[in-house]
Amino acid sequence: MRQFQCSVIYMFVIFCSLFTFMESISLAKDSDVIVGLTKKISKSKSETEKSRLYMYRARNYNNIGEFEMARDDYDNGLTYNHQGWIHLERGRFFMAHKNYEQAIREAVAAEKETPTLKKESQKIIAKASEAYKKKLQSENPQEILLTTVWQTKNVQPTQRNSSKKSGVRAAYAAKNKTTASRTRSVSRS
Repeated sequence: MRQFQCSVIYMFVIFCSLFTFMESISLAKDSDVIVGLTKKISKSKSETEKSRLYMYRARNYNNIGEFEMARDDYDNGLTYNHQGWIHLERGRFFMAHKNYEQAIREAVAAEKETPTLKKESQKIIAKASEAYKKKLQSENPQEILLTTVWQTKNVQPTQRNSSKKSGVRAAYAAKNKTTASRTRSVSRS
């Protein structure tokens, strides 16, 4: 049994180290890509190409956790070429970072500039609106405000309830039967 536990622990350690190794390779790849894209951006003469390269570099900065650098590259991409797909990309970025208001603005701008992106823009708008609504509700829960003081009254039992307890109801019913039979006999004559 002890040998089995040691082998399970050993396998867990190997798995964790392998995962860490793979993650470091991924970060190294993203960093290498960023260096390559930076060189391409400096050599590029086309504004459309520079814009596209900034978008690619922003994605890689986002992958390694450099969110400010990613945001700067998204902004630079917009300065070179103001097209709807760039706004859509920025909308996804802001949505992922829980900046729902900005995500909605970017999706609306993408839809205005490039009508063929309407379906993708509407998806971002719907998701961001729902997430923003949930965020507001969690930050500002609904409250019920009482503007007047509520007063309670001592409720007296009704005659019906009290008559059940004392047996008065049966006597009242018997009395009504005799009265009803008298009126019938008087009306027949």
